Amino acid sequence: SLNMLEAGDAFGERGIVEGGARTATVRAASELTARRLHRTVFLAVLGLTPEASAWAATQASSDSDTAGAP
Repeated sequence: SLNMLEAGDAFGERGIVEGGARTATVRAASELTARRLHRTVFLAVLGLTPEASAWAATQASSDSDTAGAP
């Protein structure tokens, strides 16, 4: 399926949390700035910040809801 992300959206959190391979290909329709976050740093932030942990849980739930969607 094709998802359109907007400014401030994130991708790749499922792979970084689960430690598995990436399951998506990302292409930009316009110029962008991408940031890369190492897994250990990401997991540390989740452990220290309840808001970040809640966000990641929401994202993972949203990803599984749309997995395989047309």
